Amino acid sequence: MGIPTDPLIEQAYDPYLIAAYLRLWHYGHEDYVAGDQGVISDRCQSPPPQFNVLIRRGFLTATHTFPSGTSLRLGKTRKSFDPSTGHIRMLQFGSVNPVVNYGSDYRPDDIRDAWSDARNFTHERRMTRETGKDEPGLLLIYLMDDGHGNALPLLLFSIPDSGPMVRYV
Repeated sequence: MGIPTDPLIEQAYDPYLIAAYLRLWHYGHEDYVAGDQGVISDRCQSPPPQFNVLIRRGFLTATHTFPSGTSLRLGKTRKSFDPSTGHIRMLQFGSVNPVVNYGSDYRPDDIRDAWSDARNFTHERRMTRETGKDEPGLLLIYLMDDGHGNALPLLLFSIPDSGPMVRYV
């Protein structure tokens, strides 16, 4: 069968490939801890990350009622949404706010009192997450209006460095 020449989703953004990568990391680390030696386990010395999960909902447009009866106001997709591929151009984690007690950009889950609000405050808030430092990954779920009043879940994620770096293709 082979790899498609024109995939709908780029490999770096494909949720199935990302899930497979995280499982590979998990089992590779288990093998490493058990003393097994191999191409994968040797590259999985650090454990796979835990993930913080944040769900953001909007307040600007439609309200969606789920089968359970729970209603949520949905955000509006201001970006260009392609319903045939699910791609939204220029979707980002969030804005960068210069406040000392709120993480932002790639770290909206990192709430602490020690953030810098100096002139170059964005640098620290864009730091790479590292597994060796026990930093969690992040799964950010936006619940947006698809333009027809339905809930459209948009997933953004940040996976810490130090996983298996093996290329087979």
